[in-house]
Amino acid sequence: MSFEAITSIASAEEKAKQSLEKAQEKARELIAEAQADGKASVEKAVEKAEKELVALKAESENASDKKVKEYAGEIGVQIQQLRSTAEARLDKAATLVVERIVNG
Repeated sequence: MSFEAITSIASAEEKAKQSLEKAQEKARELIAEAQADGKASVEKAVEKAEKELVALKAESENASDKKVKEYAGEIGVQIQQLRSTAEARLDKAATLVVERIVNG
């Protein structure tokens, strides 16, 4: 083999080595960039989910407050009805007791 062939092979090997190193460096850069983009996407998704959770929690609390007020109103009406019925019966019961005491 001639000296020129050997230097040509050595030069080609060196170029191949440099190309491989450049490709590996580029791959590392792309991986780092993809990881950074992925991390940013995950953080953005988490932030969005947290905001949605806060909104859903507020909506749920508002709905439950509304239901509580609704039930409280219904119970208040029922209590008033029971009181009216009890008062009407109390008058009848008192009259009956007085009649029995008087009539002996």
